[in-house]
Amino acid sequence: MNEKKNGDITDSKDIIVIDRILNKGEKQLFSELIEKYKSLVFNLALRMTKNYSESEELTQEIFVKVYSKLEDYKVRYKFRDWLYAIASNTITDRLRKRKFAFFSIDKPIKTEKKDVYFDFVDIKQTDPEAGLLEKEEKDKILNLVSGLPVNYKAVIVLRYFEKLSYEEIAKISKLSLGTVKTRLHRAQKMLQKKIKLNK
Repeated sequence: MNEKKNGDITDSKDIIVIDRILNKGEKQLFSELIEKYKSLVFNLALRMTKNYSESEELTQEIFVKVYSKLEDYKVRYKFRDWLYAIASNTITDRLRKRKFAFFSIDKPIKTEKKDVYFDFVDIKQTDPEAGLLEKEEKDKILNLVSGLPVNYKAVIVLRYFEKLSYEEIAKISKLSLGTVKTRLHRAQKMLQKKIKLNK
């Protein structure tokens, strides 16, 4: 319940800032939105592109788009979700242009040592050595994931790294709930095949 209240407070603050930018000409306040959400956007880009400099470039491009489209923002939507949609679409378009990739999983992935889940534990809360092994396994899977078709990648990043619900992903991606679940399921099967081929 507290999380919901905190979310409501955050949404209200965002709406007030946006209102002041659009209706009172206080354009400098946009820097507050950048400061608040730049890590979220950059991490999404980095997880999808696996390229640091490109992620920095994409983050700038995304915020330019957000600013230019700010008048289109509807207060009935969470600003964070609206931002995610723009970020996800921008990154996906970039990946399509260079014929890059996508990924998923609710079930474990079989690797040589053990089953690994995409819902990884927080390394900071585990034994450092165990955390390092977990990260190595994760990196191996992400390398395989980078070879999956582009249509799957944003959905997977949003689900397993950004921890969004199926409903939130559907809203952001403008896909039906069934399509979101289908893409996740298909991506899992493709990834399982890649893992077998790379053993």
